This record gives sequence, C-alpha cells and structure tokens, in this order.
Amino acid sequence: MTVVLGIDPGLKRVGYSVLEATQAGIGLRCAGLITTAPEVSLGDRLSDIFGSIDELIREYRPSQMVLERILFAKNVTSALLVAQAVGVIKLAGAQHGLEASEIGANQVKLALSGDGHASKAQMKKMVVLLLGLKRAPEPADVSDAIAIAYAHLSGNWSRG
Repeated sequence: MTVVLGIDPGLKRVGYSVLEATQAGIGLRCAGLITTAPEVSLGDRLSDIFGSIDELIREYRPSQMVLERILFAKNVTSALLVAQAVGVIKLAGAQHGLEASEIGANQVKLALSGDGHASKAQMKKMVVLLLGLKRAPEPADVSDAIAIAYAHLSGNWSRG
C-alpha cells in the first residue's frame, strides 16, 4: 500500500488530501482545507500551515508527498508568499523523512482527463468519477489536492 499526501499550496488556503493505492485501486482517506487569516502575522500563518501539515503526516503516515508546482505568472508578490508556504510544507515533510515531489497543473489535468488543458469543471468531474464520490469536494483547493495526489499515484502525467 502506498499513501500519498497531496497538497494544493497557498498562504490563505492550503488544500490537502490523503490517498492510498492498493491492489484494489486508489482510494480517498481524507481531504480538507487549512486556512489562515490575512490579519494574522506572516510568521504565525506559516507556523499554522507547518503545524497542520505536521499533524496530517503524524496521523496518516504518508510514504510520499506531492505539491502542485507554483507558477510565477501574474502577481510576483503573491507568488513569493505562496513560495514561503511551500517552504514550510516541504520542511514539515522533511522532518518526517518525506521529500516533496512537485507536479504542474497541466500534468495533473493530463493524468486525470487525458487533456492537459482540461477546465476546472472537467477536473472536478474526473475526481468524482475516479474516486466514486457522490459530489466534488469543495472548495476547489480540496478537489485540486485530490487531483494532485491522484495524478502522482497514477503516473499517467509523465507520458505527456
């Protein structure tokens, strides 16, 4: 059995999921959202993210961790803040012997839908379909974290 912690990183909202792969297939163990308040100091927000990730790792004992690769496209300031969150997430993993892999959004889309340019709505539908869920987890950060972990486990993205 392989257990993967999938993370959609952010500073305000961090989506997470824990998926397990067995001979029977891939299943969802948990998923959720870590939130931090903008009025709280940056250091405290980063500490909260670190502590939450540390708790998840202690509880679910993943053997792998994967994060969505951040892009520095539009807003450099917010990208730098997210990069700091990524740093504390990777530190939490490293303290438990986990090296964090990164996967791009297009690779996630390719792995789940076969289309590296699939829409958010298509991705949510694929998460529901592939994991046999009744509805797409909300908010999108949570669905994204599930998709990230699923793509990592499936290995289908590397073919693109």
